[in-house]
Amino acid sequence: MTNDLNTSFERRWVTLIEHHLPASERLITTARLRTAGFEGVELTRLIKRGKLERVERGVYALPSAGGAASSHAERLAELQLRFPWGVACLESAASLLGLTTTEPLEIDLALPRKRVGRTPQAAGVHFHWMTDAIYTHGQTTDLSSGVLLRTFDAAKTVADFCARRNKVGRSAYLTVLKTYLARGGPGGSPGATAPLLAAAQVCHVERMIRADLAVLRA
Repeated sequence: MTNDLNTSFERRWVTLIEHHLPASERLITTARLRTAGFEGVELTRLIKRGKLERVERGVYALPSAGGAASSHAERLAELQLRFPWGVACLESAASLLGLTTTEPLEIDLALPRKRVGRTPQAAGVHFHWMTDAIYTHGQTTDLSSGVLLRTFDAAKTVADFCARRNKVGRSAYLTVLKTYLARGGPGGSPGATAPLLAAAQVCHVERMIRADLAVLRA
C-alpha cells in the first residue's frame, strides 16, 4: 500500500513539474500545490527530499528549476505571489528595464489605491499607492531575469520617477530620463516621444517632462 502511495505521489509531482509549470517559473504557492493535490504531509515530504525549498509562508522554490534570476528578481517574484496586486515600479522597474546599472537594495511595489485595503508589511519593501489610472497605465511583464514579473514599461517608469522626484531625488529621475532617451527607441528622438508624454500626462507631470526634454535637447 505504501509503495502505491509513493508511486502516486511521485507521478503527481512529475506531472505538475513537466506539464503544468512553465520551465521559467521557479516559484510556486501553497495554493497551487494544493490544487495539484499536495497537502501538508506531502509538502513536508517534498521539502525533505529536496524537491522544494520554503521561501516564506505560502511560497516555495524549485531548486532544480531553470532560470538564473538575480536575487532582486527572485525577491520580486516572491512578493508578487504574496501580494498579487503588486507591480514593480521606480528603482525595481528601472533595474529590470536596464534604465539603471545598479541593483536596488530594497524593492518598490505599486499598489492600486482602491483595490487594496491597508498597506501590506514586508521587510525591505516600499509600497507606493497609485490611482487606478496611474496604476494601470503602462503595465507590462518582464522575463529578462528568467522569472515572469509584473512591472511598468520604460516610459511609465520615467514618468513615475518624475512624479516622485522629491522622494527618489531629481538626479535619479534625470538619470533614467537620459538613459531612456539615449536608447534611441520610444522617446529617443524628437518624433518618438509620444509614449513618454502619454505616461507623463497620466502621472500629471507632462509640463515638467516637456521642460526637461527641451533643456536636454537644446
